[in-house]
Amino acid sequence: MNIFDLGTIKSELANEAYLLSEILIAEYITLLHQGYCFQVGFSSGKDSSCVTNAAVEAMHRCIADGTISTDHPLVIINIDTLLDAESTQTYAPWVIMKLKAYCASLNINLQMKVVSPPLQDQLMILYAGAQKLPATASSGRSMDCSIIWKIDTGIRALRNIKATLPKQYREATWISISGSRHDESTRRSHNMLRQGVRSVKAQTLIDNINADSSKKAGKVYKFAPISDWSAPDVFNYLNHAGDKPVINTLVGQRIAAYDNNFGLLVAIYGEGTSDVCEVVAIDSENKAEQNQCGKVARFGCVTCGAVNTDTSSIELKKYPRWARFGDSTLRFRDFLQRISSDMDHRAFHARAYDPMTNNNVFLQPNVLRAKTLEKMVWFAAQITIDSRDTHSEFVKSYNAGTIDADVGVVDIMSDETLSENVKLQYKEMYVNRLLQKPMFEMFTEKHAILLSLLWGLHGVSALPYRPVAILEQVKNGKRIPFPLTNTEMNKQRALKGLLPWDDKSVLNNVVPDAFVAQLFQPAKQSFTALKQTHGHQLNETHLQQFLPFTLCDHWQKQDVQFDALGGVILQSMSKAKHTRTFKLSYEINTRTNSEIIKAKDAATNKKIDLSNNQPLHDELMVLGRNDFYTYLESKATSAMSVADIMEIQKEEKTTFGVTSVHAFNNQQIFISDVRSFGALRKKVEPGKHFSARKRSYDKKTEKHTAERASLRVYNASPTPGLEEQAVQTVQYWLPDFAMTRHCAIDIHRTQDLNAEQIKNSFVFDDVVFNDWLAQDGWNKLLALHNASLSSSRKTGLSMRTYKGTDPVYYLTNNTGLTATPQFEPYLLKTLKRTEIYFTAGLFNLANKSISEIENTPNVISMTAHRAQKVQHLLAVRYLRNQRRRLVKSQIALSKQNPSANCRQSIENVNVRLTEFINQYKQVAKAYVAAAMFSPICHGNDARSRQVKIDVWLLEFSHVVGSVDGMLSTLATKNEMLAINDDYDSKQALTRSFTVSIKELHSEIEAFTAVPKKMLNELSTTITNQVGSVLIHRGQVQTISVVSDQVDVLANWIASNHERVNSFLVGYGLTKRLSYVKKLHYVCEVFGDRPESNTLDKIEKRYVEAIKGWEQSAEALNLSGHTCFVSFISTAVNSTATQQRRSLSNVSLEAKTSKLNSLMAGQLALIAKPRTPQHNLAKAS
Repeated sequence: MNIFDLGTIKSELANEAYLLSEILIAEYITLLHQGYCFQVGFSSGKDSSCVTNAAVEAMHRCIADGTISTDHPLVIINIDTLLDAESTQTYAPWVIMKLKAYCASLNINLQMKVVSPPLQDQLMILYAGAQKLPATASSGRSMDCSIIWKIDTGIRALRNIKATLPKQYREATWISISGSRHDESTRRSHNMLRQGVRSVKAQTLIDNINADSSKKAGKVYKFAPISDWSAPDVFNYLNHAGDKPVINTLVGQRIAAYDNNFGLLVAIYGEGTSDVCEVVAIDSENKAEQNQCGKVARFGCVTCGAVNTDTSSIELKKYPRWARFGDSTLRFRDFLQRISSDMDHRAFHARAYDPMTNNNVFLQPNVLRAKTLEKMVWFAAQITIDSRDTHSEFVKSYNAGTIDADVGVVDIMSDETLSENVKLQYKEMYVNRLLQKPMFEMFTEKHAILLSLLWGLHGVSALPYRPVAILEQVKNGKRIPFPLTNTEMNKQRALKGLLPWDDKSVLNNVVPDAFVAQLFQPAKQSFTALKQTHGHQLNETHLQQFLPFTLCDHWQKQDVQFDALGGVILQSMSKAKHTRTFKLSYEINTRTNSEIIKAKDAATNKKIDLSNNQPLHDELMVLGRNDFYTYLESKATSAMSVADIMEIQKEEKTTFGVTSVHAFNNQQIFISDVRSFGALRKKVEPGKHFSARKRSYDKKTEKHTAERASLRVYNASPTPGLEEQAVQTVQYWLPDFAMTRHCAIDIHRTQDLNAEQIKNSFVFDDVVFNDWLAQDGWNKLLALHNASLSSSRKTGLSMRTYKGTDPVYYLTNNTGLTATPQFEPYLLKTLKRTEIYFTAGLFNLANKSISEIENTPNVISMTAHRAQKVQHLLAVRYLRNQRRRLVKSQIALSKQNPSANCRQSIENVNVRLTEFINQYKQVAKAYVAAAMFSPICHGNDARSRQVKIDVWLLEFSHVVGSVDGMLSTLATKNEMLAINDDYDSKQALTRSFTVSIKELHSEIEAFTAVPKKMLNELSTTITNQVGSVLIHRGQVQTISVVSDQVDVLANWIASNHERVNSFLVGYGLTKRLSYVKKLHYVCEVFGDRPESNTLDKIEKRYVEAIKGWEQSAEALNLSGHTCFVSFISTAVNSTATQQRRSLSNVSLEAKTSKLNSLMAGQLALIAKPRTPQHNLAKAS
């Protein structure tokens, strides 16, 4: 540092600082008088320190004069990106501690939180996970890291804090305060102008808020109160603030501050520039007029590539206290900057595909090569381990009492540019931070595990668990040289007569066009050729090869795979094929202390009737309670318990609760193919489906040049928008116990996650993770990596070869790393897609040259792909036009002829009724079989199935209970109106409905006759049985009659109960029969040992068997089941009774019309002339 001889401070500067402070505080007080709440983004930098300090003082004054109460919140968020410069990382926790203590002393309700980006958003996962490229000044890509690391993280934290506040503050108007100034940079000035905060004062903001027509409870407005301050203004304020300011203030012009002074902060800014920060040199009366650094440093993330040269980082390294951490972060930053725009570091990676064109896969150069990704891991791991070593050495020195000899402490205490007071503060701050934790932990064990998973998930051409192996090698002392800095590289290039690496003529940043891999055989004939062949007869069958299909439907996976060490990896498991999503609403009425549970089908948006379905009601009530208390626990903090939140909610609301989304297993949505068309619903704007071509503008020639086409894909549908607007369908759910194969991935239970974790992609269960480490799990991963490496060497395969998704399965099921429920759909879809690509060998193309890829079979250019896409789009458009014409004709028909519309409605309903009755038969038979089977054989699956089917039979009992109940489910709204407007049609429908229900009843009664007969015969046979042993199909066939009868009954059960083995059922039935007779049951496999059957055991089995046998017999009595009551009542009632009930809902107009018709007929009969009897006699 250079030291300037400073003169005494001028009173004008002190007075200016005081006026700046008072004006700023007055702005805040004006807003607080309106009842507004403040939220402040506190970075601990110079600008945010100014606005935060003044906000605290404004709160203090308003509390003192009664303008606001002591519970009025001041929300402050500090974002620790984990990548801040060493000086910022040291200062921030120190000053936050001071700020909290100061606010507590003033009785200010400070709600402050220090938050960091979640693991999946941190540097090495975000940019080394094969998902995103680093954005730098030379790359030309948007710098969205600030949004991901700071803005999104801050917004989540703010929402979580506000959710715990009382209602009056949650719904208050919020002012988001920032320290942005428009003279900091042109870009920031433009952003402030765009956001409408540049030079906006408090009263203007209040006027804007009052005039806001879209204002709602809790809305946030931006405010930049020091937007027109200059850098000298900022430092002038900081230098005069505090009880012991860096520069003395005038009498009566004290500027209150949460620290004694801001000398430390100003000193740190001085370190980041090549100039001296003179104002912290001496704290006596002799100070100079100049009161800020000649060039103001800006401290961002150490890896930030927004500028080509990180001057602040370079200047910091000149101080031994910071130089101890080395320049590795600067070298890493420059490396990231260079690779971000160098196409030699890119791989043609298979990820996106075009669902519209045969699911062709794009090979895009938008992922870093595996070799480059591994280098990133090496550098980050080395920085991490070096930081750990520095931390460990510092702690050791502190514990040994030799801290004063530490290189950093010595540098601080010997710095002649610092006053004694600042030195002591600096030392205390410095020691506190270095004792806490390592300075940088860019790549920890958790990072290595998650990155290993992501490389396996996205098909990176590297050995399994390679990040784990690299970190372990670094921990064991192995290193690779850090890269050159940009300055060093340009010096080397200059010696060779070369231009700088970032010169426009040197940068290799022109992104080549993608290639396209064809997974499936393209259409043999073009649409044009098919059109010429079939003419107007061309239909969907001919064009099937052009229609979109789901790529993941082609996923196939073995249940079990073996890893490189021969261990078993479970990769798929059975899961219910169909689920039905529903919305669950749980509320508590605070007045009556009663619970309210409601459910709505997500597909149909219809309310699920729970009034007549007590088992389902009770089950959903338990589920709702769990959701409610899980929600409360996620909102609870150390300062506010679940009980506190409950009390606040009770005071504020009559009812409060939670809405959640769940899914029923084994329930499939059925949509009838019989559709009708009605009035158009709200028109949906068509999506903009096109692929834009990038164009560059040449200023010299004043021409635009076409470049690469965008790869925006979309899935065009053959269904026209008109059909979606006009079609009316009937849909309901059906029990379906089909199973499917499902990826064996551990998904974290939502109730174990807090509000912040729920939004993440992955979370670590620390208890499981630590147990896994303790059980030598880390070394297991190293062994798997080494075994794979050894295998590659033996077979001659490159180390840069992708070997499959095994790490995804192993890591999520063993290490405590789990996916969140919100991320599950994306994870499973990506996993299946990657496994399909792996089977096709697409990841082997990642590291090949352009010429090699061009000559690969089934790989085509983007031009050829677009030509294919044209044919697919023409086919889809042709079918869409066909269907549009059909829909238009049906809509027109329904409008022109009401009577025809009614006939069509009756026809549609009858067809759907036939569908439903066939479905009802299958469901009812399955229910009876399960009800009869479960008590005999104690089948848990049968009992579970019976309960699930019972829910359906109860929910849809109204469909077979009355005509109107049937219409409410099987008719569209327009069809129901048309039928109820026609008296004769409703009568005819009632007659056909009654006949159908009677036939259905007869068939189900006949269905139960078989097992009834067999149960009776078995009971008779077993009653006459004499002996001590009962054998079923053994080597000694002593009772063949029993076996034959059992087989008939077992076959009946198996034919109506899926996934049941008739032989096992037969064994179970025979076993129960033997227990009924208190006989020993003998079987080669499942038999009992007669010598082990005590009298007590025999008696207990006898009681259970008798009870089960009686329950099975009762199960065959339909009237004994609640779910069949409505159905049986309908079947036994007369047709006349049904007609009376159904005609009660016929419209008044239809009844009047029918009455008029009948009266007209009677009048016609009365008016007809009669032939006299005597004339007839005379004639005869």
